[in-house]
Amino acid sequence: MKAYLIIILIFCLGCVSKTKKSPPSESAEIETKKESKTEKSDFYVKFTKVDNRAHVYIDDSLIYKSDYTLGGANEVAYEVDISSYINNSEKLKVVLYNGVEPYDEQVDTYWEIMYDLILDGEVVDFIHEQEQENIVGVAFESEYIIEEWRLNAK
Repeated sequence: MKAYLIIILIFCLGCVSKTKKSPPSESAEIETKKESKTEKSDFYVKFTKVDNRAHVYIDDSLIYKSDYTLGGANEVAYEVDISSYINNSEKLKVVLYNGVEPYDEQVDTYWEIMYDLILDGEVVDFIHEQEQENIVGVAFESEYIIEEWRLNAK
């Protein structure tokens, strides 16, 4: 009988100690405050079609080169996070290269590019261009003023 009462007593004490709430730690509060202070916008270029290779520039500095897509396999899922590059930057440029380097003496009659400009999860602009010309090298180029991109999102 004593053993039975001891087991019940231990079980009850275990339940009481589990239901006690400990005060939140200071480090948890600090983490939350840090996150809210450093909130920033997320800027992405999300490519869904590239034939043959895409480059992304911020203020004329190359920050991204896609892989080559050859033989009509131009559906891709490249997501380029440019958030850390644009704090003091003015221009974003997307360039599509048709063919394969070096771009001399080759025939490539088709090029295509499709991408979204995304700000904080919202598509700000959608671009889809294609041609069936024998352009080798730079086939498409588009430049964006970053501040205008921000304003379009509002």
